[in-house]
Amino acid sequence: NSVAERNESLPPSMYLPHEWNALSTESKMKLQSMLSWESLSKWNFDVFEISKIPGVESDEVSSTLLFLGWAIVASPHSQKAMSNSIDISKGNTSSDNESVEMSNGYNFVTKFN
Repeated sequence: NSVAERNESLPPSMYLPHEWNALSTESKMKLQSMLSWESLSKWNFDVFEISKIPGVESDEVSSTLLFLGWAIVASPHSQKAMSNSIDISKGNTSSDNESVEMSNGYNFVTKFN
């Protein structure tokens, strides 16, 4: 099975870009905060701050636009996926994580799927 085939079976709120898994838990938490719907909705949102998070930029690859685009286009599912991933890395396996409001976001994934 290809990666695309495996990802098709995931619910949108469980999909994470490959680059997410390379980040430390601390970097994931910073990125989640910066890419929250509340943060993205602010006029003073500074996209360049994303590139300062350890692991997002390297000599070989820049993932700033990837993370930003995913957070917007897949919202609110992307925010839920980040939250679920961080909870799991902290040892919280509760499936009833309600820390992310699923009604906030564009819902392109649901509308155009």
